[in-house]
Amino acid sequence: MPLYHAARPSPAKSVMHHAIIDTDNRLGLLRSRDLFGPRVVVADLNTSGTNLAVVEDASDWTVVQEVTDEAAARARLDVATNRGPYDPLTNNCEHFANEVATGERKSPQLQAVVAVACLAVLGFVLLSDN
Repeated sequence: MPLYHAARPSPAKSVMHHAIIDTDNRLGLLRSRDLFGPRVVVADLNTSGTNLAVVEDASDWTVVQEVTDEAAARARLDVATNRGPYDPLTNNCEHFANEVATGERKSPQLQAVVAVACLAVLGFVLLSDN
């Protein structure tokens, strides 16, 4: 399938950056003049907002999952794009990519960070009581 939820290491952070990779204009993001030659569209959310970039090479991205329902993904892209500004806790790149790909807004990376922080606080509390 030519539509993917993908991730790559974020150059500025120690987390993975998530995006939708459209290798065959399945989401209709390219204009006719952009269709000539091998083009890949990367749709993502960052601190500047939703970003659509045409790239020649997407080999630095790793597929997280294939997007199988392209019509639903197209509709969800509009919703995700208009959801509001980037927020690391409630509207980050992983929320965006998961919402477009599956309709479920989730960020397993954020959940893991919160779980580790909670365990650290719990450990601190338990150790300080002794």
